Amino acid sequence: MSDQDVSLIAHLMRRAGFGAPLEELQARAAKGYDATVEELLDPESQPPMERDLMMRYKVDWLSQAG
Repeated sequence: MSDQDVSLIAHLMRRAGFGAPLEELQARAAKGYDATVEELLDPESQPPMERDLMMRYKVDWLSQAG
């Protein structure tokens, strides 16, 4: 993994609307660009958001969750 790979992943994460710490950028660079894009585009592969964060940032979520 080169510094260029980390820079490319950092750019991808910024453009996708996410910030990421250096450790995450390095881990994603080790996975590769294509794998990172696929992971970002597949929300099912992401861990679920914690309930307290959903209630804080998505205030109408609870009424929709039914």
